Amino acid sequence: MSEDYAEALRRSRAKLVEQRRALVKRDCSTDRNEGYAERIVAIQAGIEATDRAISDEERMSANGATLDRSARPPKHEHQPIQAAESAALFSCEW
Repeated sequence: MSEDYAEALRRSRAKLVEQRRALVKRDCSTDRNEGYAERIVAIQAGIEATDRAISDEERMSANGATLDRSARPPKHEHQPIQAAESAALFSCEW
């Protein structure tokens, strides 16, 4: 059952990656960059959250675990990128 959820999450992740690529191609081909960093950060956050969800589903599937609402999710070392920091990282001047 968890494998079904993991597969659905993989399809969702693929769509997010497509959105990110389309955004980069579209926004970098014009001079309009308003909100570009925020859109990239939002999509990337979705990709990273989906990656964590896939890992969680795979871990539950491997352990034969079922949904336990009292269980705490594993701690992640992930540090989300801030929109202000992303402006330099995602400028279109490559």
